[in-house]
Order: sequence, then C-alpha cells, then structure tokens
Amino acid sequence: MARPPLTRVDALLTYGDQLVDVAALWAEEGMPMLDPPATTNTQRVAAAVDAFVGALPEGQELGFSTVFSPYVVDACCVRGVFPMSIALETADPDWNLDLRFFAPRLHHERHVIDLASFRPLRHAARRASQYTVTLNTDIDAVLDAIVRHHTLNWMCPLLQAQLKYMHAHPKDFRTQIVTVEVWREAAAGARELAACEVGYAVGGVYTSMTGARDVSGAGSVQLAVLGALLKDCGFAVWDLGCTMDYKAGLGAVVCGREGWLQLMRQQHNAAQAALVLPGGAKECACTDVVDTAAAPAPPAPAAAGRAAKLARKAAKRAAAAAWRSLHDSNDTLDPSAASDYSSACEAATAADDDEDLTEELDA
Repeated sequence: MARPPLTRVDALLTYGDQLVDVAALWAEEGMPMLDPPATTNTQRVAAAVDAFVGALPEGQELGFSTVFSPYVVDACCVRGVFPMSIALETADPDWNLDLRFFAPRLHHERHVIDLASFRPLRHAARRASQYTVTLNTDIDAVLDAIVRHHTLNWMCPLLQAQLKYMHAHPKDFRTQIVTVEVWREAAAGARELAACEVGYAVGGVYTSMTGARDVSGAGSVQLAVLGALLKDCGFAVWDLGCTMDYKAGLGAVVCGREGWLQLMRQQHNAAQAALVLPGGAKECACTDVVDTAAAPAPPAPAAAGRAAKLARKAAKRAAAAAWRSLHDSNDTLDPSAASDYSSACEAATAADDDEDLTEELDA
C-alpha cells in the first residue's frame, strides 16, 4: 500500500546572508497559520483545523500551512474549508522561488445550489447529444487538463498528490474525491476529453473545485450533467465556491460564512451520498442524464412569436389611439392626452425590446 504523501515545506529560507521566516511575513499581513502535525492521527489533525477555523478573523478568508497532507485536506473539507495552495511571491527577480504552501480558505460568501430545484439549462441539454460521461476513470488526465487550461495556479503538484491519494483510498477518508469526464468522439474512432472537473463530496454536499474544457460548449454540458447526476443521486446542495455571475445563471444563491459552517456541521453524521451513473453504468450518453432532468419545454417558437407580435401590435394600437386623442378636431393640445401618448410610446418600445431579449435568451 502506498504511503500517504505527507510533506512539510520549509518556511525558513535563506536570502543572501539573511534567514527569512515566511510564516512571520504572512502573519504580519494578517494571514493565520494552520499548524497541524504531519501525522496520520486524524484526531490531532482535526483539532488543529478546528483551532484554525476558530481563530480566523472575520475579515480574513485565507490562511496558510507548511504541511501538505491528505488528512489535513480531509479535515478541511469536512469543516467547510476549501483546500488550495499559494505561492511565495517576491518583488526581487533574482529570488524567483517556485515554492508553494497549503492554503485553507473559508469564503465570506459562496454560491450554492439547492438541488431540489435544479434544472439543466436548455442550451446545454440541446448540446448533450454530442458527448458521453464517465466518473472517476482518469484523475491524472483530469488534473493534466486543468493545469493545461489554467496554467499552474493553486492546483500545484503537492496538492494534486493529496487528491490523488484520497481518490485512490476512498475508504480512509470522510471526504470523497470525484472526477467528472465528458468525452467527444474524435477522428479514427478515438475520443477526446472535452470537459472535466475535480470536486469532493461530504455527506449530502458536493463541492466543485476546478475544471477545464477543451471543446467550446462542452463546459456547460459537463455542468448540466453533473447537476442532474447530483440531484438523481440524492445530494442536497451543490457548492460552486466563490460567487461569480455565471453561477447565479445556473440557479445558485449566495450563502454566507456562518450559514455555510452550519450546513457543513450538519453533514458530520449524515449518510454519505454516492455519485454514480444511471444503472451503475461505467459510461453513458450525456442525453441519458440531462433529458430526464431538463426544464419544462418553453412555448413553441411559433406560439411565442405570435404572442410577441400580438403584444407589439396591441402596444402600437394604443400608441396610435393616444396620437388621435392628442390632436383633436381643432388641433388644440390636450396635456393629459400628451402624457398618455408618451406612456403608450414607451410601452410600444418595451414590447419590441422584450421580443429581442427573448430571442437573445433562447439563443
């Protein structure tokens, strides 16, 4: 059995004739230190993470640690703390160190989806026929694609090693590491990884960590498939991490820090939901997943077009009637009629704008 990839990064660095304490530098900037033991003793590790959460200032999200350990990652995830890494950055070009530290992050706000009301976006469901989906088949390919797509950001090799170990030894951890792979047929019968992500599950909560897409449009399909699978498999909440506009478009709402911590405390003794494909299949068509969860069909385009045209015609008729009232038989101006005419013109313009907006949203 492989040994856990426990690593302690040296925080004391030599710079010229000086010894630099990186921990002290970051502490001066208000970043608290998570100082767990480099051990497999889960109780001691959990106590260290609890102490970190309790000491995190209200205005601070990010901390740091010199220890990379799958047991630290597990304890963080279980408590609602997102596992990342940060680089040591200096203004001196002669001291360009590729040095990473573990970075536990507890967001002020995060975007979450109540999966009971989740519906895949229609445009993603329409594209799903081009792809198939697998789960947990190739974590190396997934992480390689993520690094290739984002360059080497916070998903550094030391953090990747922890996730790979946890993925290979799921029975040893409360946190279950998950990879989602969306494939598209390529030339000569081969296939390509079109989109993917890595995330983790704790109880009935699934957290998306990061992902990548190599085919335009495949990312939205991957999100639609994942959301539908999470719902079908009994997950309650899908955590999308930091707030971003596109996440709100998926139906996510903002969850504050205290609400998030309370939600994760409720997962401590909750049954672990399992993410699986329909019927326990190893691979299936994306349409088999999203078709059953797709949003109710909108009105037929012809009916929707007729409704828009009727609304526009009614608004223009009202504007024309207001115009006739504005000019009476002896060409005198009625102030109240002028106000009615102005309002009717605004309504007619709004009818045209609404039709354009409908076309844009359905594109």
